[in-house]
Amino acid sequence: PNNFFGERIKSSQTHNSIINLIDNQTDIIISARKMSADEKSYAESVNVSLIETPIALDALVFLLNKQNNVKSLTVKQIQDIYLGKITNWSEVGGADEAIRPFIRNADSGSQEMMKEIVMDKTGMPDWEVGHNDEIISTMAAVYTELGAYKNGICFSPHYYKEYIIRDAVGAGNVKSIEINGIYPNTKSIKNKSYPFIANVYVSIRSDTDHNSMTYKLYQWLQTEAGKRVISESGYVPI
Repeated sequence: PNNFFGERIKSSQTHNSIINLIDNQTDIIISARKMSADEKSYAESVNVSLIETPIALDALVFLLNKQNNVKSLTVKQIQDIYLGKITNWSEVGGADEAIRPFIRNADSGSQEMMKEIVMDKTGMPDWEVGHNDEIISTMAAVYTELGAYKNGICFSPHYYKEYIIRDAVGAGNVKSIEINGIYPNTKSIKNKSYPFIANVYVSIRSDTDHNSMTYKLYQWLQTEAGKRVISESGYVPI
């Protein structure tokens, strides 16, 4: 209903959105991940539990400056770049330039996705120590930084790149690359041939009144009508 949406919808980074939901500052959120361990501990400390339900698929895409001639990397090459085992683009078919790997700040949605679906079996180095220049604090700044550094690499949710950042400053200078020869798009996300697929979640507090509009919206997003809207928005419905 029109009186439910409008100015009552707010945008926030993933961590803040989850904390706002726990703190009852918002009623329902759609996020790129479930609660992190820290967030879950906080929720337990204030006697709150969340219902986190996957409703769509997204992908974690890897981004380079368009001047970089590398078009594809393997899963292992991505892991080795972030483990410090591959340090020059010439090692993966690019120019003789030192690789500058960027990451996101801790508890950001994309950083948690990176740790979980890309680096889980190899571990994620503690980049919070000694790498402050490579930590990017906002998703939009990823595109600005990669637009400025032709030897950089970072990551982003596919949905953010294709449907939110679009033509913002720096975005036109940044490209997604293939992973294992598969380019991230709706088809490769839907059939899960692209290697780095993640769920998108709708979350509410477990004590949400089942007669409330919040709960009805939560249920509606899981119906066929809700899935059509999810698809129209650019996400791939489950």
